[in-house]
Amino acid sequence: MKKIAFLLVFFVPLISWGQKLENLGQNINSKYGEYAPIISPDNQTLYFVREGHPENKGTEKKENIWVSHKQADGTWGEAFHLKSNLNTDQNSAILGVTPDGNTALVFGYYENGIKIRSGFSLAQRTRVGWDSPVGMFIEGFDSMNKGGYSSATLASDGKTLILAFAEKPENSYDLYVSFLKENGRWSRPRNLGAQVNTRGGEATPFIASDSKTLYFASVREDSYGGYDIYVARRLDSTWQKWSEPINLGQPINDSQSNIYFSIPASGETAYISSVDSVTGNFEIFRIPITESLRPEPVLLVYGKVYNAKTNEEISATIIYESLTKGQEQGRARSNPEDGSYKIILPKGDNYGILGQSKGYYSVSENLDLSDIKQYEEIEKNLYLMPVEVGQVFKLNNLFFDYAKASLRPESYGELNRLIDFLKANPQTQIELQGHTDSVGEASANQALSESRTKSCRAYLLSKGIPENQVVAKGFGESEPIKDNDTEEGRQQNRRVDFKILK
Repeated sequence: MKKIAFLLVFFVPLISWGQKLENLGQNINSKYGEYAPIISPDNQTLYFVREGHPENKGTEKKENIWVSHKQADGTWGEAFHLKSNLNTDQNSAILGVTPDGNTALVFGYYENGIKIRSGFSLAQRTRVGWDSPVGMFIEGFDSMNKGGYSSATLASDGKTLILAFAEKPENSYDLYVSFLKENGRWSRPRNLGAQVNTRGGEATPFIASDSKTLYFASVREDSYGGYDIYVARRLDSTWQKWSEPINLGQPINDSQSNIYFSIPASGETAYISSVDSVTGNFEIFRIPITESLRPEPVLLVYGKVYNAKTNEEISATIIYESLTKGQEQGRARSNPEDGSYKIILPKGDNYGILGQSKGYYSVSENLDLSDIKQYEEIEKNLYLMPVEVGQVFKLNNLFFDYAKASLRPESYGELNRLIDFLKANPQTQIELQGHTDSVGEASANQALSESRTKSCRAYLLSKGIPENQVVAKGFGESEPIKDNDTEEGRQQNRRVDFKILK
């Protein structure tokens, strides 16, 4: 993990932080040496490597994963050895965790719980701990990777992987991108290009929660000495155009090589490893990050998934999609123990989020992040309705032009899920039910509710749903679910539901 060839270059002073590195103290750091910190996106769990500790597995007590949880007073609790299949008698490390905390990116390619070669694996949290890692099949990686070192970082969407490796034994390391394919494999790694990669070498990438801001170690003309930590920002969706990398300056970088950097979703504080001036060991520190070098703002959404009828906590897959693009943006899993979940939503889009679980119909929620200015956290519980005759489901993410029945494109994702449900259950018949608020003439509201359900039905039929499977009915303003005296209530009353008839 930490053994990378170091190249000394000329010292060039860059950024003055006006801040000192804060040693995380004896609950984290010990006489054995700690490095490779990975902070969870919610800033509550710290994973790191401890070398040579007697509790480590293997005869040589090599690198193993240790964990600390943040306490109520903001301090870090005493670190403990991770007793799971993630630690082996070979060098072990966690390279990243998803926002829900239920998936870990693990160093090494595993089969049947055994690390068999260089590469990367994913491990899932279960009710009893971490399951055995499963190797990630990355097309061409085994033949492309010719160096003695590799590393990776997983974007918060769980679908994008940034890798560091060398294509020739004598070459310096470069950064590459790989994408999750529909068949579960990962695409052939593609070089990030000359703006990021140099002849000096790039290593230990860390992609921030905004999926745009990339921190990485590099050797360049303005390095302080050996590898320094740099930051670059992705400029478009190709992952080939990047801003000019910026050296993070002192005290993060110094005359030694600095290769480890991790930052939570808030972007306020970074975690690094450096040689302590007193002990001479690698130890873990944190430091506030100046605003100009932070990731873009994101929204951390947390909550639980419930059975809407019984209020029982249930396990589910959480899906979030861009309503403007009509594309799924990522998935997460609720905690198998208590149904809790966490996802990260980058700024600048309108999102739909929903939970999926067998035997339930997903009721989606809408979050518009077009104008988010700073990091935020909100609670959003998800309620899944059991599929039963007579049950009514609200189609939340349907959008119409004002006082019109024409569907806007942002509505297609919601209706496409209904289409999938009807195709999977061809014997099911539903009734689309349109409702309005009480503003305006009752006759006009009745006509509008009928027109909107007919528009939804027409869309379903255009996608192959049989006519006898869907009927449409308008109720106008006759069945409000909230008080029409407030705008919030009126908004709730303007809706389209569907009822299972048989």
